[in-house]
Amino acid sequence: MSTLEIIGVILSILGVVFTAQKKMIAWYINILASLVYGYIFYEANLYADAELQVFFIGSAIYGIFQWSKNQKNWQATNSQFKSLAIGFILTLSTGSLLGYFHQQFTQNVSFPYFDGILTAASIWATYLAAHQKRENWIIWMVIDALYVLMYIYKDLYLTAGLYGLFVVLAWRGLFKWKVES
Repeated sequence: MSTLEIIGVILSILGVVFTAQKKMIAWYINILASLVYGYIFYEANLYADAELQVFFIGSAIYGIFQWSKNQKNWQATNSQFKSLAIGFILTLSTGSLLGYFHQQFTQNVSFPYFDGILTAASIWATYLAAHQKRENWIIWMVIDALYVLMYIYKDLYLTAGLYGLFVVLAWRGLFKWKVES
């Protein structure tokens, strides 16, 4: 556990809490959290996770523009089944390709396929969040629960605890988005 990991945990918690509250500041905090965790994951040889942080920064910028285009009191909506099925298939195929790439072309990679699929699923969940789809919270619950296992194995115990908390916060976010919409 390092000071940097503690900072990353605090920023990440704030980002999720403010996202659930539909506060624009969430995207800015998420950018800072992604910078911190990009470094942490790179140092832990979790390259897909480190790369994911770059995507999170880009998607936070996209989220800022998406949310600012909508009314202040926007309503979360449900995704169509077809859209979810396509997202699931794309997540598995993209994640597998990412895992293969890391296994073949990087040294000391940890969990290339598992990490690759979780990374692709995180991209999908972020896309759904930016488009104000309730299902993003369900996907986050599953992803974060699986990340807990990987981070425990990598001795990132504080980060594992953070992702356990993310499961709870995602449940709260889902409930809040259902009640308020």
